Amino acid sequence: SVLLGMLAGTAILTASLRLVTPLMADAMAQNLPASWVKTSSEHVLGSFEHRVFQPSRHPQAELESLRNQFAALSAPPAGAPPYRLLFRSSTAPETLLQAFPGGEIVVTDQFLEAIPDQGERLALLCHELGHLQHQHALRNAIGHNLYWLAGAAFLGNVDGSVHALSNG
Repeated sequence: SVLLGMLAGTAILTASLRLVTPLMADAMAQNLPASWVKTSSEHVLGSFEHRVFQPSRHPQAELESLRNQFAALSAPPAGAPPYRLLFRSSTAPETLLQAFPGGEIVVTDQFLEAIPDQGERLALLCHELGHLQHQHALRNAIGHNLYWLAGAAFLGNVDGSVHALSNG
């Protein structure tokens, strides 16, 4: 009966954590200092540069045209979050588009080759902007490192908080 009690307690604790973690991640995402989010995003992006991402090989005029067309679209009523399009070539063939919590949207050469239709490209960029608006990458990073991040934030440890976000 002791073993059964321990198993039941473990199951209840695990279920509670699985239910509470997303709620806590949402609350923390809304309240983290923007500088922590930006710094952690830059750390992650920096670790990808030259390892996964290389400079884009597409003509600059084509990239600027896409950038300008995307910027000309109407923002949603709640307003678009600050973003920055980065054009890269990726050594990971499955990476076509990627939104980082700090507002960076990486557009890969592989995306441009796989999606030749400009309207479809713009629609998919809007989708990535939605990920930024709803803080999906940030909430995911927080959820993976919730307790470490919460402890560092409680103690006011900026470096520990940025490190926890960067490892999500």
